[in-house]
Amino acid sequence: MILYVRSRRTSSALLTILVSYGAIWALSRWMDSPASSLHLAPLALAVGVAVASGGLRGFDRELDRTAAISWPPLRTLHVTAIGVVVVGALAAVQSIGGYQLVSNEVVLRDGIGLTGLAALGVTVLGTQLAWVPPVVLTVVTMLVPPADDAWTHVITWLVQPSDVTAAAVAAVVLGLGGTLAYVAVG
Repeated sequence: MILYVRSRRTSSALLTILVSYGAIWALSRWMDSPASSLHLAPLALAVGVAVASGGLRGFDRELDRTAAISWPPLRTLHVTAIGVVVVGALAAVQSIGGYQLVSNEVVLRDGIGLTGLAALGVTVLGTQLAWVPPVVLTVVTMLVPPADDAWTHVITWLVQPSDVTAAAVAAVVLGLGGTLAYVAVG
């Protein structure tokens, strides 16, 4: 029964991710502006991570604490799977549609950072509010005016080109830090 319920939730989450990605991709085609593409791609990923982050929880806290299996590898696999699905789905929508919002390198970087941020959100805020950090960061990034200094590159890492090192470092730190926090604390 639990597997049936979980598979229905997973199917619903995947369908929601694909539909939202398709809608955001269509919106970007309609707007037809490079600046809007830079902002809509992270928004799509934030929506995908927000939807998928609801699965970063166990069914029973006592069972999680007393189970005879090692949870850290399973938690690592779960966060990794969410990142792969979120990044892969956006790359697939861009490929099938024949129009790229941003390069696949940027999709991968942003997906890693936002997935880690959601894992950190689960650790700090709990499962029901895990979506808040990735969505809030994405909205703040969309509102910060562009500037050409290192701190702005770190703050707005989501909308930086793929060759900006500070953006890649920020994404990797968030991705690894969030995943490690989730794996350690659960």
